[in-house]
Amino acid sequence: PEPTASPTAIPEPTASPTTESLYPSASPSTLTSVPSANPIMTTLEPTISPKPTESPTRDPDRNYCQPDGSCDGASGTFGEDCCNGPNACVNKTGDVGDRSCLDLFSCTRSIGNIGDDSCRGFEACFENEAMIGNSSCTGQNACKSNTDDVGSDSCNGVRACEGNSGRIGDGSCKDLDIDGGRSCNGNSGAIGDSSCTGLNACWNNTGNIGSNSCNGDFACYNNQGDIADGSCNGESACRDNYESDAIVTIGAGSCNGVAACYNNFGNVSISACTGEMACYNNSGDIGMNSCDGFTACRVNSANIGVMVMTEGEGEAAGSCISDEKTSDDVPEGDPFVGVCLFNKGDIGDGSCQGLASCSDNEGTISNDACLEAFACFSNRGAVSDDACDGVESCRGNDGFIGPASCEGKLSCEGNQNRIEEKSCIGKNACHMNTAIVRVESCIGDFACSDNSLDAEENGIEISSLSCQGFYACSMIATNIGINSCIGDYSCQLASSEIGDGSCMGLFSCFINSGPIANGSCRSDITKCDEVEGDCTRYLGACLSQSGEIGNGSCVGENSCCSNTGDIPDNNCLEPDSCSNCFEE
Repeated sequence: PEPTASPTAIPEPTASPTTESLYPSASPSTLTSVPSANPIMTTLEPTISPKPTESPTRDPDRNYCQPDGSCDGASGTFGEDCCNGPNACVNKTGDVGDRSCLDLFSCTRSIGNIGDDSCRGFEACFENEAMIGNSSCTGQNACKSNTDDVGSDSCNGVRACEGNSGRIGDGSCKDLDIDGGRSCNGNSGAIGDSSCTGLNACWNNTGNIGSNSCNGDFACYNNQGDIADGSCNGESACRDNYESDAIVTIGAGSCNGVAACYNNFGNVSISACTGEMACYNNSGDIGMNSCDGFTACRVNSANIGVMVMTEGEGEAAGSCISDEKTSDDVPEGDPFVGVCLFNKGDIGDGSCQGLASCSDNEGTISNDACLEAFACFSNRGAVSDDACDGVESCRGNDGFIGPASCEGKLSCEGNQNRIEEKSCIGKNACHMNTAIVRVESCIGDFACSDNSLDAEENGIEISSLSCQGFYACSMIATNIGINSCIGDYSCQLASSEIGDGSCMGLFSCFINSGPIANGSCRSDITKCDEVEGDCTRYLGACLSQSGEIGNGSCVGENSCCSNTGDIPDNNCLEPDSCSNCFEE
């Protein structure tokens, strides 16, 4: 049978995260991926130690086994005021405590000791096969056919622990809703303390359930995996979670918000998915302290922060965090889309903490990455540790981004190629980049931006320690050697290959269209603020030159400017030498 009520239907989000509505508009599509790693879990084994009160030798004056025949075939000791009800303890095996087994067939054919004030209700412990603690199994069918130990103050409600085949701790399965609460219905594993206390909590669960778990309406509905401590406490929490090949499914302190983990197919680790709609349609592992925001991680289908660091100053505290926890936190009409909404790629520890920072992500995001608003929005590539720290810094990325790279607004937006460690630092640095960017290159606002001219055909590469300066290597269509193009506007719009250690200085090799060998085209001034007056009139070495320049040539301001001929090695070594440019 289905539960007596259903959570509000939540339709699938539209393809684009530019939403007019905060909720999806159609049913979620079927997800089939399974996680490849398991989150950390706490031990689920509850401590069970029911100690029924043993009665002295039977006393004919004591009030028990009423009416006649209610204890036929029973064996064991009996407390006071117990086994009172037609057939209450017929063929009962084991001791019965005070004031227990007080209704029709309440303990019939039950096996195991029963504590005080327990098994009070029609067939409450009918054919039970294990020990039952004090003040437990109160209500019709509360522990009917149970096959493992039940702690104290547990299974109190209509069918509260029906079908249980694992140990149940203290204070669990206490739904008292007489209209059909089934708090541990279908459970087949151990249940810890104070768990499954809400209407339909743990419905159809087939794994272990920890302590303080599944306490809200529909919590853990249709779950088929293990649930750890303090999990699935909100309305529809963990609803439609399905069994996977993983050892554990939902970790401690997880899925606590409205519709949290809705349609989850994979593992959810400790303290994860605590915001409204958090982890909606997830099908992959989610790390500790993750997805703590309104619609965070919606439609995720891969890992998020599986190995989260200890929370503390300077350390990662989780993934997919935002200030907006519920829909009430978002102004009416705000197109808010959630920090990890539509994510389908791995997300590491402490990542995606800005508004919509990883929305529509399908790539891999490592630790402490994508920290500003829209930082990795629509990412399809791989983002390494400490990368993409800036508003829209890696938005639309489709390539690899190395550690500590892409810092600054729009720094790597639309990147299509490999960016290595500590590169692309500055506003719009590597914006729409299609070149391979090596270590510590493209440093400065707009450095290496929009270098798309014939880039895919030529397969251009920017070597290590190169393209450092305002607009350095912007809109290029050629290879850049090691430690080259250092200075504002250096190599901008260059279209011919530049060797190692060349084009050092302000406007050096600007609009260059001829090949330049190693150690050439160098001047001392590198920054605009070092020039008196209008720096855009500065004549850098090899500015707008189109000839072929050998090794160690064209040294000094205005050297080889607008050159059109070939210059051999070690020539034009003074300012203004070999220049066709003249200051007005």
